[in-house]
Amino acid sequence: MTPEAGIVFGLIVVALAAFASGRIPVDQVALAIPVILLAVGIIGPEAAVSGLSSPATVTVGAMLALSLGLTKTGAVSAISRWVRTAPLGGPTLRLLALCTVAAAISPFLNNTAVVVVFLPVFLEVARSSGRSPSRYLIPLSYAAILGGTVTLIGTSTNLIVAGMAQARGFEELTMFSITPLGLIYLGVGFAYLFTFGRRLLPDREMPADISGRYDVRSFVTELEVGSASPIVDRTLEALAWGERYGVRIMGIMRGELDIPAPGPRRLIRAGDILMVQGDTKDLLALAREQKLSTPATRVLSRWKLGGGDGRLVEVLVGPGSPLIEQSLRDVRFQQRYDAIVLAVQRHGVTQHGRLPDLRFEVGDILLVHGP
Repeated sequence: MTPEAGIVFGLIVVALAAFASGRIPVDQVALAIPVILLAVGIIGPEAAVSGLSSPATVTVGAMLALSLGLTKTGAVSAISRWVRTAPLGGPTLRLLALCTVAAAISPFLNNTAVVVVFLPVFLEVARSSGRSPSRYLIPLSYAAILGGTVTLIGTSTNLIVAGMAQARGFEELTMFSITPLGLIYLGVGFAYLFTFGRRLLPDREMPADISGRYDVRSFVTELEVGSASPIVDRTLEALAWGERYGVRIMGIMRGELDIPAPGPRRLIRAGDILMVQGDTKDLLALAREQKLSTPATRVLSRWKLGGGDGRLVEVLVGPGSPLIEQSLRDVRFQQRYDAIVLAVQRHGVTQHGRLPDLRFEVGDILLVHGP
């Protein structure tokens, strides 16, 4: 093996590891590869920038702009709303109609954009029919993929392969050069999806309460606000318990009234029972300094974490997120978004304590509670 080949091989291994780890943004890793090859003299300046001037690269960028434009203007959403409300018969016929619309749009839009727009529509149809979401989302995914095979711009993969083929002397492909074969793939794929494939779709039920995966309730306690407490008639924003104690108020029980996910401007009243999450030592310090006590009657068993206007969602910190290297305290998360982070999963390990000071990384999954 020549030294140049060894450098290229080693660079490939490092690049794959960087792509897999997600710690460095994908675009930075991709741009670093030709820069390194140019710096060590393996390629020249013309080859280093040739990818940026490739027709396939320019077309992919134009396709993404087109997808964003049609999505932002509401054109795709209008179509999805019509299909969702139109009298199309039973659940199977409605699913067929939805998949047909998704497949009809995919040849001209990025597949990811199509799936993102139609995702809530398919979930709603699944809920209304009482079936597992997996029986609807898997056909959506395949419909978008099959529709993308109909035109040259249906997927970025088509464009890249077409550019590579042209560079090697093959005949240039036009917009609809692959349409005959793509329609065959689409027809055969749909026939399979709605015959034999329907029997193989799994019934994967969504968990009723995702908080169980984060063991949230074991870190929640009840604290009653007495008339002598200094927090009476003060707002949660003014108390700033997240910054001071590292704890979070997840709900308030006021008599028979449940107040899940209270906002930062919510006033605390005497007699309120607060559902507070945090480490034991932080909760003890809070109760001692703010003159809070354990209620005589326990109410945690009847309190629902996702009840009322409160909802639990999992949020993934992706590459380029403004949360990277920031903490909840830095971005004033609760005040800005009127929601609280209950737990963070990092590399499969759940963290509950001192979340306000935790600096987020790419790949972190936040369990967020809010209206």
